[in-house]
Amino acid sequence: MQVTIDNFVYICQFPMERKILPLNLNGIHLMTKVMSFLSSYADKPAPAFVAAPTWNPETARKDLEIRLHAAQKYNCPMEFTLKDISTICYQPQRLTEWSQIMREVIGSG
Repeated sequence: MQVTIDNFVYICQFPMERKILPLNLNGIHLMTKVMSFLSSYADKPAPAFVAAPTWNPETARKDLEIRLHAAQKYNCPMEFTLKDISTICYQPQRLTEWSQIMREVIGSG
């Protein structure tokens, strides 16, 4: 699905809606631009970064940086939520590392 302004018209009909959760990175700049006028942006990074057979912290960092910079470009309030984790390959420290990476990215943003 291509992301366009039309995708957000329906959202605007709910004045109390304050968070929008996108499905993927497609059109993230458009989404954050629109969201900066409406509410905060609840971003859900792909859980595959912590569930992959091999853990690559730099890939997770780059993904978070792309998402954060898009929101900052339009001064859009944003929160990160890591959800839908079905497996972490018996390495729970991945969640701690992802959380630390997120804090570093936000701190340097």
